[in-house]
Formats: sequence, structure tokens, C-alpha cells
Amino acid sequence: MKNERGDFTPEPNFLFYALKQRFEDSDYTYRYLSEEEQSDSFLLHPMENGRRIQVKFVEYDPLIDSSNMCCNNWIQIAKDIKKEYDQFDGFVVLHGTDTMAYTASALAFICHNLGKPIILTGSQIPVIELRSDGYVNFISSLVVACSCIPEVMLCFDAKVFRGCRAIKIDTGAFDAFDSPNMAPLVKLGFKIQVNSTAVQRPKKLEKFFVNTKLCPDVAVLHLLPSMSIATVKSILNSEIKGLIIQTFGAGNAPSKNTEFIKLLKEASERGLVIVNVTQCHKGSVARYYAVAEGIQEAKVVSSGDMTLEAAITKLMFLLGQEELSVEEKRTLMSKNLRGEITVVQKDESALSLEIIEKLADTLNLSTFEETNKLRDMIFPNLMCGAAKMGELETLKKLKDKGGNLSSANQDGRTPLHFAAREGLVSVVKYLLEEGASVHQCDSNNNTPLMDAIYGNRFDVIPLLVRTGATIHIRNSVRIATELCCAADLDDVDTIHSWHIAGADLNCSDYDKRTALHVAMNSKRENAIKYLLNNGADPDAKDQSGKTPRDYAKKNGILHLLN
Repeated sequence: MKNERGDFTPEPNFLFYALKQRFEDSDYTYRYLSEEEQSDSFLLHPMENGRRIQVKFVEYDPLIDSSNMCCNNWIQIAKDIKKEYDQFDGFVVLHGTDTMAYTASALAFICHNLGKPIILTGSQIPVIELRSDGYVNFISSLVVACSCIPEVMLCFDAKVFRGCRAIKIDTGAFDAFDSPNMAPLVKLGFKIQVNSTAVQRPKKLEKFFVNTKLCPDVAVLHLLPSMSIATVKSILNSEIKGLIIQTFGAGNAPSKNTEFIKLLKEASERGLVIVNVTQCHKGSVARYYAVAEGIQEAKVVSSGDMTLEAAITKLMFLLGQEELSVEEKRTLMSKNLRGEITVVQKDESALSLEIIEKLADTLNLSTFEETNKLRDMIFPNLMCGAAKMGELETLKKLKDKGGNLSSANQDGRTPLHFAAREGLVSVVKYLLEEGASVHQCDSNNNTPLMDAIYGNRFDVIPLLVRTGATIHIRNSVRIATELCCAADLDDVDTIHSWHIAGADLNCSDYDKRTALHVAMNSKRENAIKYLLNNGADPDAKDQSGKTPRDYAKKNGILHLLN
């Protein structure tokens, strides 16, 4: 936003340059990014761990005021994230506050098998103003986007909420958003506190994709005392396919108004999906009073403790799935899909694990908080050890006792890193099905896929790739160097590992040499045969203009090309 004559109006590229001027490490940007990349990207100063964040900006033309957001805009955002998904570790959507909660909820349902963070943020005061809260929200969102929290989230005023749980509660305060029925996923203070047990993780061995089938034919009926039947009729007889009824208290409606209940029943019988959402910000739709019985008989679906924004966007999403029957849509509407509904889970105390109990006793720990801290320190190493040894039952027991299967040890390595390196297929599959992240990097910036590659684990690599893992090395020259070294050693296993992980066998090193150049020059027959059988180009030119074919001719092995 730019201030012109006292009014804030959208200005192309203004935000990019304002944030770049504020946060860019210009020396590093100039050194490591090309001139073309610098037109939409910049590098930040190092974080506490020494790593730097590279920011790439994608700005829409024309710019969209949040009050003008619609389904097509949500779809566009989701498609743009999908387009860049393999290239970046996280995504930040800068958005106006008025409909931010709607967009966050919509993206949560559109995005399937999400393995990376998507953060929505913005500001109450535009960044043109000296007191703008936008700068802090932006940098906080970038930090969270570098985490391995695979959810759509909303970051505002040092709190990060699940996207499909957030609502806007204030038009002017910096703490403009809240999540009344769920604690924040992250609190950003002197230390960053992550509520890891609450994080939703994908539990399918499938890649990330977006489902953009949405049906906008949804209306909201906010019940009022003495509301006229004519008003209800006009809404129910319109062209809508779904209706949200905002009811009193814990889901109550005027049950003695038989005409009202009759209209709901008739609409449901016609195939209209009707959802009951409480008018209260906090609490849940529940059957406490007899007045709720009437709408239940009319097949009105209970939303539990869903927000209005989540209920609307979820209904739009389910109505868009034309392959589902009306009953299937009603059933899914009441089920928890993205953490939008509170599900009561069994509470397992860390004290119930014998080793924790004994250590707590030895260290004279008595409170639940102290024991939980001990568990958080010990569990990651216990789980990593169990994964490395292939002790699947131990892993399951640790999880049942409150362990987070995506937690990392002091080296940043998770159980999935160890299981992938050891080639333990059953353990890898279990961890993936329980939501372990294929994108999480250890302190050496290696993902579980890199461990599987370095260990030549042919059975594990396809599992990780199927779940969305990609080679985390952005510089193709480094990959080419690895392939060239393997070719020089006639190490077909290593070449095969890189290949099935998605590496391009025709990528070139600093001298423009491919693995086939090296294999031909060193007369490594096994590597030559593998590379040629898998698409390596015998006519690619290196820096001196020579091709693998030239080296084959020089070494008298032209017959291998046939």
C-alpha cells in the first residue's frame, strides 16, 4: 500500500522494494544471485544458526485488495505455490487482513499432502508508515516458513495459528487475530515455542497436490429472534447448493417453529447440504438442549467447533467434489480433515514410560512440566536410536507415550534420517504414514532422501520420492560433481541412487562435463552402459567443445555407443 492524499492504495512493486531495503544483505545478494534473480529476489542477513533466507517475490498484476478476494484468487495462490513447491522450503502469502482467515482456511482444504509451511500474514498499519507492524509480521513469517511445520498457518503479532482455526477479532489492534478453540501452533518471543504435538502432518505416501474444484454457491443464514419465514424461504429457494446456519449458543434453533423445521427438511431432501455453526466465537455445536433436536431431524450437519470461515470454505470445497454423493459430503463435513475440528485424543503421560519415570525419580523431578521437559530432551534420541536399529515396536511405543516422530536430535537428525540411511523400508514406511517430514534438514542441510542416496538404498528412495521428497541441492553443478566422481569410480550403484532420486544424468560440472564425459575418458564400461541406457547424451559438449563420443573415439571404445 502507498499513501496518496491520505488514502492507502495498492502500488506495484512498492512492497518488494520496501522490504528489500529494510532486510536485504546487499553484499550477499550481489555475490550469490544473478542480475536477473535480483529483480525479484534477495538474501537476508544470517539467522542465529548461521543460515540465510533467500526470498523470491511473486506479485499479482493487478494487485488484489483483500475485500475483493474470491475463489479464483485462492486457486491462483494454490497453483503458484504448486509451481514453485520443489524449489523452496516454505511460502509466505502477504495478504490484507479483512479476508485473510478465509484465504487461510481455503488453502488448507485446497492443499493436499502438504509437506511444507504456508504462512499468511499482513499488517494493520501499512509498511509505508513508521509504526507499521508489517515488518515484524513479515520477518516472523519467514522464520516460521523455514520450519518443518507442514500446515497452512496465519502469523500475526508474535503468534502463529492454524489457518483453518483463525478468525479476525479486531479492526485496529495489532493482535487482530485469534484462534478461540485452539492454542497457537507457535509463539514467537525471546524463544520460539512450537506446540509440536498439535501439528497436523500428512499421513499418506503421496506427493503434494492441489485440488482446485470449489463451488461458491454457498450462503450464510444468521438466525435472529422472530426471523420471518419469508426470509428463510427466499434463501432456501435460491440457487445455492450449501447453506451455513449460524445458530444460537451450542447449536440451538427455534424448534417450535414447525414451518422453519419443515423448510429445512424439504431443502435437505432436495440435496441441499446444510451446516450448523454456532454464533459464538468460542465453544462448539453440541446437543445440550431439546431445541436442537428439530434441525438434527432435518439432516443439518453439526460443525463441531469449526470457525465460520472454515465451515464456509470447507463446504465450498466438498461441494466442488462432484464425484461425492450428497450423503458423503455431509459425512465429510462433520469429519476432521485439516485440524479444523477439535478431536479429543487419549492423553498419555510421559511418566507412564518406565525410563522417564526412573530418570525423573533419580533427578528428583516431581511436576508434570519438569517431566515433560525431560521427555522432550530424551525422546528424540531414543526414537532416533530405535529407528537406526530398526526397532519398529519401540518406535510405536514411544509415539504412544507422546513422542513426536518428526522431532530432531542435537544434530538436527530425525528418525526418518536414520531409517533412510540404514535402508529400513518397514520403519521408513511407518514413519511416513505417521507424518514424518521428508523435507526436514539436519545440521548439514541433508534431508532423509540425501541419506538414502548416500547409503544407496534403492528400496527407500522411491518411497521418499513418492511422498514428495526432492533432491535438496539447488546447485546442479554439485550434483554433476557427485555423478562425475561416481562415474570415474565406475560406481553404478551411486549413479543409480542419484538417478532414481530425480537427478538429471546430463547435468554438467564446472567444466561442463557430464558423468558420461568422465566415464568415457576413464573407460568405465559399467558406468558407460548404465548412463547410455538411461538417457545420457553422447553428443553433449564440455568446456573444450569435446563430447563423450570424442573421448570414446580417442580411447578406442566407440563400440560401447552401439
